[in-house]
Amino acid sequence: MERFIEETFGAKPLFEASRLVLEAQQEVEALRATRAAAAQKRIGELLAQLSEIAHLHHWHDEADVIATLEAQPVGNSVRLQRQLRVGMRQLETQLHDRLLATVVTRLKSRRK
Repeated sequence: MERFIEETFGAKPLFEASRLVLEAQQEVEALRATRAAAAQKRIGELLAQLSEIAHLHHWHDEADVIATLEAQPVGNSVRLQRQLRVGMRQLETQLHDRLLATVVTRLKSRRK
């Protein structure tokens, strides 16, 4: 049971989601480059993976942000890049906060 709880609510899925967010942020920066089409495709793939992780682990707030990012119109515009950048930062902050809460909860449970 403890392993299930750790795999579902622990730090491991949060680290994986954080890694995907960082990779997506790099792709957002590539939107202005000559490989914008490839970056858009990869961002879509990363958002799909993040969405799956968020739904699997019941991260509703993060899933809402991801859905908003997925709904952005495709195109090579400064506005799209800005919206994606802001959304990725918000997602990164939410994951960071969730990770801190997980660590604190884990430390408290070990003290008992």
